[in-house]
Amino acid sequence: MGNFIPERLLEEIRFRNDIVEVVGAYITLRRAGTTYKACCPFHKEKTPSFNVNPNLQIFKCFGCGEGGDVISFLMKHQGMDFITAAKTLAERAGISLELEEDSGATKHRKLVFEINHAISQFYRRCLLQAPAAKAARHYLSERKLDGDIADTFQIGYAPDGWDVALQWGAKYKYTPDQLEAAGLVLRSTREGAQGRFYDRFRDRLMFPILDSQGRVIGFSGRILIKDDKSPKYVNSPETAVFHKGRVLYGMDKARRHIVNAPNREAVICEGQIDVVRCHQAGIETAVAAQGTAFTEEHVRALQNYADSVVLAFDSDSAGKAASVKTAVVFMDAGIVVRIAELPEGEDPDSFVQANGGKAFRDLLAAAQSAVAFQIKSLSGGEKDAKGVAATSRISKAVLETISHSENAVQTARLLQETATLLNLPISALESELAKVIETQKRAAERQAKRPRKAAAKAAVPASPVEAEVPFYEDEGGEIPPDVLAASPFMVEGEPGGAAPAARADRIPPEEQSLCELIIHVADYPELAAVIAEYLPLEMVSNLKCRQLITCALDAASHNSDLLEELLAEGESSAHVLEYAEALLSAPVKVSGREYSPKEAVQDLILGFWRNRLNRERKAILAKGSERSPEDAERRTQITYDLKSLRQWRTGREVIAIERATLEG
Repeated sequence: MGNFIPERLLEEIRFRNDIVEVVGAYITLRRAGTTYKACCPFHKEKTPSFNVNPNLQIFKCFGCGEGGDVISFLMKHQGMDFITAAKTLAERAGISLELEEDSGATKHRKLVFEINHAISQFYRRCLLQAPAAKAARHYLSERKLDGDIADTFQIGYAPDGWDVALQWGAKYKYTPDQLEAAGLVLRSTREGAQGRFYDRFRDRLMFPILDSQGRVIGFSGRILIKDDKSPKYVNSPETAVFHKGRVLYGMDKARRHIVNAPNREAVICEGQIDVVRCHQAGIETAVAAQGTAFTEEHVRALQNYADSVVLAFDSDSAGKAASVKTAVVFMDAGIVVRIAELPEGEDPDSFVQANGGKAFRDLLAAAQSAVAFQIKSLSGGEKDAKGVAATSRISKAVLETISHSENAVQTARLLQETATLLNLPISALESELAKVIETQKRAAERQAKRPRKAAAKAAVPASPVEAEVPFYEDEGGEIPPDVLAASPFMVEGEPGGAAPAARADRIPPEEQSLCELIIHVADYPELAAVIAEYLPLEMVSNLKCRQLITCALDAASHNSDLLEELLAEGESSAHVLEYAEALLSAPVKVSGREYSPKEAVQDLILGFWRNRLNRERKAILAKGSERSPEDAERRTQITYDLKSLRQWRTGREVIAIERATLEG
């Protein structure tokens, strides 16, 4: 099958899944005449206003306005995307639904899931039975993390050996290359040992990471004995199924509890053990980002379940700074966020151990707004917090935070709170907030995307081989064969063969423009989240650009400096470092259109995908009389999708479906 589900199959899925039965499996429905009623699962209410109509096969809440069919109910209630919801219902009804041909990518993903599941069971058995795991069992027992809670989270142990996973794989007929693809082993680069494999996880507690469907997608290994030379945690690398910027640890267990919570509020922690401890104490709405700062993708994953969040980060200075940064990400998305203040030296794990679950719930209930927390934290670092200079510094920082509020009512309340806490007139804060917003707007204009055709003039002097390549925007435009043959993200079966390796010479103008924007990721961290979610880096054809963008995404996830990331790469990235420095020192060009760097990146990403779909459509047309009915359906779908890709609001949905299909 192609990259979409034909309408006839969708109708069959809807027909064979009675909406009353499906919805009734998740919430309690009561008959009310010809319909069924319940308290709405999507907002807090006491009087039932949620209706399910068996005749029309739809649901509708007359309180919050949510409504749809059986597929959209699963999407909203379970946080599934369209494809996953349709597939779930198809399996429920016994409908054969192959979303794509059994391609190599699909088989690869299935194999990684299989390996991860099998080795998680192996690690669990090692923890429970292996003599070498005695210290690990003692560690869990001392921290009171053994027994049922360890079983619930399937905590395991990776033995201390260089080839334990390799031997396990050989026993079950998994090759070293397959284990490497799953992120379980690494390939040595040491002199004299090049090409040899060794285990990634050694003598560590193993925390399996599950996706929303309960499948093991990766691992986080915690060290047992403090060692300054070894990282506290070792996480799985990016694989075909694991993308740390999208994963929330514990989400598979927390999502139903978040939805059913009285205020639909999620608790956000920093680490796995914090999450496990919260769940053990009955605070089952706790989740954590997986080894990275919170991103827009994490927020979107929570939006399906939560109306608000409370942050419970470590009480040290780094934790406080991370709390404010994370709060800003939620404010950008319009989600209400509060911050819990833990006692000095405490984290959720230690606090619950010392004081119990009730005390922690009380602490969460007393959580402050982001600005109240920020004011208190900043005031603690001032010698004279009430002085004019200190008040000016604090108010400026707080107004920067408030400027991210997407809700006028929320903005007004935060300004009132700030005025009270800093003993300032609200009119003065409103005036200063307007200045902050205007400054941000001017900065965005300075960094705004260059016009595409002008962007061919790279910040780095072009070499003779860096010929200008036009960025084809017209949905119906013809693409020259030489450009088609050099496609960076080739569609299987189209003219030109498989996608070539990334090129190190020619820089297409759209890639140059993308680099000119992402080079400022420290000022605009939201750019990294957009690129990570919507632009597979395989679509970037120039090797230098791809390396720069990869390092920029890493720098954003680690809250580190991009140039420092490049320096850490050593000689292998010297040319990329030189390119980055040239971009930073180049004069800024401003387009005639007023929009932010984020909008500029979104516009570029839409162009990448329009080009890709244009190439696929051209490949279908090239088949001539050999075109199949599936080809005709796909061509129609592409025509529709190209129109949607003119705007980000509609185009991002197309990109999400296309990317999910490409990644299996």
